[in-house]
Amino acid sequence: MISSLHVIAHATAAPELTPIPKIQGSGTASSLLDKPVTTSGVITGIGSYTDKQGVAHQEFYVQDPAGDGNAKTSDALVARPTGTVDAKVGQAILVSGTVSEYHEITAIDGATISVDPNGTADAKLAPTLLKLPSTETAAATYLEARESMLSGMDDTFVVTPTQSYGTFTVVDAVTHGPNKDYDKHDQASHLQVASGLGERIEVATGDRITGIVGPLDQGQDAYQILLRDKVHVVAGPKPPAMWGDLDGDGSISAGDLAALKARQGSAASGPLDAADLDGNGKVTASDTKLATARAARMASTAPTFSVANVNAENFFDTVDDAHKRDTVVSPAQLEAKVAGLAKLISGELDGPSIVAMEEVENATVLEALLQAPSMQALGYKFELLPGPDLRGINTALLYRAEQGITVSNVRQLQGKSDLGKKPGSDLFARPPLTIDVDIKGPKGMQDERLTVLVNHFMSAYSPGGTPTEPWRIEQSKFIVDAANDLQKAAPDRNVLVIGDLNANESSKPITMLSAAGSPLENVTERYVPKGERYSYTYMGSAEQLDHMFLTKQAADRVQFAGVHHVHADQPAAGSARPTDHDIVETRIEFAPTPAR
Repeated sequence: MISSLHVIAHATAAPELTPIPKIQGSGTASSLLDKPVTTSGVITGIGSYTDKQGVAHQEFYVQDPAGDGNAKTSDALVARPTGTVDAKVGQAILVSGTVSEYHEITAIDGATISVDPNGTADAKLAPTLLKLPSTETAAATYLEARESMLSGMDDTFVVTPTQSYGTFTVVDAVTHGPNKDYDKHDQASHLQVASGLGERIEVATGDRITGIVGPLDQGQDAYQILLRDKVHVVAGPKPPAMWGDLDGDGSISAGDLAALKARQGSAASGPLDAADLDGNGKVTASDTKLATARAARMASTAPTFSVANVNAENFFDTVDDAHKRDTVVSPAQLEAKVAGLAKLISGELDGPSIVAMEEVENATVLEALLQAPSMQALGYKFELLPGPDLRGINTALLYRAEQGITVSNVRQLQGKSDLGKKPGSDLFARPPLTIDVDIKGPKGMQDERLTVLVNHFMSAYSPGGTPTEPWRIEQSKFIVDAANDLQKAAPDRNVLVIGDLNANESSKPITMLSAAGSPLENVTERYVPKGERYSYTYMGSAEQLDHMFLTKQAADRVQFAGVHHVHADQPAAGSARPTDHDIVETRIEFAPTPAR
């Protein structure tokens, strides 16, 4: 059915044509911008876009089948009619309209589309197989020259699962290999794949995909293939419970170490290979050394208490707070969220002694969480103080009172900054929740005295898209100063700094927390193998956003530290994951009572 004035019809006369490669040119924008043109090509994909007024429109990916033979110019562009056109992939068409650049894609707007009487239909136009260069600058130039062209990747590993908006990230399985990329390293090798033209698929990190084909578009400031054809997916393994535990029994045994040695010199089997402890895509003697050290610490039988961090990702209630930009969820959504978090804390984490939480709206949702049957049996209590965050999300602390844990001196810390709109603005939208925690030690062990600072640093970008690292640097400096002050005031109390710091481990806001002059040590950096050391995945990068720092006296007593990879490598839709963050956990031995 044709439902537009822009009708697919036979042209009455052959117009003067401007070839698509000439419209595209070799630069980042067309030299014919805002000029009227007529061109021809074959439809390789049909999708839609939303204009600045929020109205959805058709868009056609149109490619010159012959091209101009110039590797620096794209042979395709996007045609955007103002109405609806009845057309199909493979048709040869004429397109007349005005050249535009929208979202950095060269297009013909206000397009009139008609059948090309001299064109040849081709529903099986071969895609250009992408071979990404090794640097980001070269990759950007390479992809710009293939903008809108029918493109493909033949054999890939998924390195970021399907996100809520339907996009996942792949790397070439041969040229890149099975290793993960940490902290936004090696971004040039990553390519986004979106389900803009076909059926959405849900894939997980480590899945292997062949036959990715679709037009090359842009989204989220990155190039992406709009998946058009069906692909073949071979599901990868689930993330290991612990790197070094090859047989998955929850420990690193002599058998695991022997298997590691036997695999030395081989490539990792995929991005989630438990044998690749240092995360470089290979199994080497370094991996065996890391696993051996981890096994030795875990062999200790000294009693411990445990600490975990859970970013609860938008843990909102069903009531609209008139003074906040909070999200209002349905009763069913809240029930599902509570069930998921309860299962996570009581099951996967086995009821840690202390749980730091972020993105919690209020006491109402925490009360609902603690009323879940599996949580009631653990005897948790909580502390939460509302803060000034515009969305109404706060930090909180759960603690198992039945284990002899008591809390006191519950307060929020706040600093001032000149980085805001007004000098002397609050440094924290989510002030560190600071609590003195006392844990009763078992017989023959000292009681543990902690001051816990639960943090949720400023997001990586402001709502307007401005990078915010200067804020997080100031926030880190404030935390270091606070830790020093706490140690001076109470030397017998260890300090635990924990939370979602919205920065990866190599960034300045994180490195300065344990730099010279700080009393803190980075627990995950010291004890967790690099391959396991991430808590969030985004656009191909495995990043550690959730961190744990301890003063040295307690850091030296860590028996185990690790990351529970139960969320970040799984697709957002169709899963029961209650949050998009993985969980950092550590088990700390009680200090023995000094001999008299």
